[in-house]
Amino acid sequence: MTRSTTQGDPAPGLSPAGDQGVGARQGSLPLDAGGGGSPGSCSAFAGALRAPSAPAPVAPGERDPRVEELRQIGLGAVWVRVADAIGYESFLTAWAVMSSNRDFMDGRNRTTIPDISLLYRYQRNQLVRSLAARGLSKKQIFNEVARLTGLALTDHQIEHIIRGVSA
Repeated sequence: MTRSTTQGDPAPGLSPAGDQGVGARQGSLPLDAGGGGSPGSCSAFAGALRAPSAPAPVAPGERDPRVEELRQIGLGAVWVRVADAIGYESFLTAWAVMSSNRDFMDGRNRTTIPDISLLYRYQRNQLVRSLAARGLSKKQIFNEVARLTGLALTDHQIEHIIRGVSA
């Protein structure tokens, strides 16, 4: 009988949850002729672990089951949604980059990232400055920004942005 490895099933070669114990007390596992000792490099899990660059065994439109591991280790729901949105490998790459810089981490080994509105404000300001550099009036800048972004800026905001004062 072949068992599939799904949530709740053990990795191939491991005993079901009901057979607990270590060493010889795990009756469903074959005994090592060498006897006891450390299992070396956790070889029972070697086939279950995958390098971040390995392709995900997921059909298009299905959720990558490895993302569930992120939830199970206690990663916040937002980060799990990020992993779902960009893919497991991309998420692990970004996570590794952020984790490698201790200056980017808080005192609890947690990464912080600014709100995306920071980028949107920067892009809006760049647009206003480029329109001003082309010689458009404040009214024309107002109309172009509204047309392109849906934002309604005041004359005061436009003046501050052009002068380089954050608005």
